[in-house]
Amino acid sequence: MKPRYLVITLIVVVFIMSLPAIHGIREKDDQTPVVRQQISYEVFESQIEQCKKEFLLRALEEIESRPKEPNLPDRIEQVSKSVVHIANETQKWQGSGIAISPDIIMTARHVVEGGGEFNVTLADGNEVTATQAISSKKYDLGFIKIDKPVLNPARLGSIENCRLGQPVFVIGSPYGKLNFNSVTLGIISGANRDFDKWGVKRGYPKYGWSITFTTDAAGHPGNSGCPVFTMDGKVRGILVGGFSPVLVYCVPVDLVVIDLPLINAMFAMDNYYLEEVKEQSWDGNRQEYK
Repeated sequence: MKPRYLVITLIVVVFIMSLPAIHGIREKDDQTPVVRQQISYEVFESQIEQCKKEFLLRALEEIESRPKEPNLPDRIEQVSKSVVHIANETQKWQGSGIAISPDIIMTARHVVEGGGEFNVTLADGNEVTATQAISSKKYDLGFIKIDKPVLNPARLGSIENCRLGQPVFVIGSPYGKLNFNSVTLGIISGANRDFDKWGVKRGYPKYGWSITFTTDAAGHPGNSGCPVFTMDGKVRGILVGGFSPVLVYCVPVDLVVIDLPLINAMFAMDNYYLEEVKEQSWDGNRQEYK
């Protein structure tokens, strides 16, 4: 029985039990009923106060027993364990990434593109070398596989469950390891952005940004591939680039969630490129967002 119903029931029972005393049984002495009535009211008030105390005590116990939602600093500390810095040793550029399994990192395609060897810095400062990477043919998303399952996987969430103006935060390494796992805050500022359609008409190549959302959480060179979190700690997208530090494009993780159970087999799937060592080929975008 809920506390408030218990209190109401107790009050009714006490009241009914007190009725004879309150109204009194007429005796010969006219003062006796008055005395009984005064005593009954005092008993009744005492019992009510006791019921109040019990109700408040139970309410406090219930509140204290509820699981506490972590505040923002606690949440950031929790999820940052899944964020990594990536150095493409072949092409000599860098970016960020997020662990999605104990041995798989998701990042931007242009971070892994043309790479044969990657130096991955984990949240605890340890470094591992990886030589396997794949990338999506359609979207600016790439994946790196490391040899040992030492990663802390993040939780993924759909962008479909989000709204314009919803707070988000970004964790990455702007301008390199000097600013390893830096945090910026913002909101979801735009949805359903097709940059490729807009860009092709203006002479831009297709970057794989046909389905994106935007945020005003600051992003800089080196942030590419870093995760965009909502306040519940779920990754909603991967930062891929932008026009300015506060107009940043992100690819929703929804686009690859269906493939995650088969992530280890992606290296042999037709929907993904196996990255091989290529000649360095810099373009304006990669210089802007490495």
